[in-house]
Amino acid sequence: MKPSTSVIDSKTLNCMALPPVTQHSKVIAAEGEKRSSAALKEAADVLMDSPLALHLRYLQTLNAISAEKNSTIIFPLPLGLIQSLLRRE
Repeated sequence: MKPSTSVIDSKTLNCMALPPVTQHSKVIAAEGEKRSSAALKEAADVLMDSPLALHLRYLQTLNAISAEKNSTIIFPLPLGLIQSLLRRE
């Protein structure tokens, strides 16, 4: 039995039927997503190499949140951080 290619063919035809502007915008969007995923991978690599970088990013986020006019900020602290602070006393 030969597999049906009608779904692929109809998708190809639909893409070909798009105006050139729409096709171009889809290409631009795909390129942007590719760059974005590369940047996220690079950021993940940096954060894995330096555990303190993740803590700094966390504190930067809290700083940005504090500038907003919210009345409540939930500030979770890692248990290890609390334990190390208690040991110093």
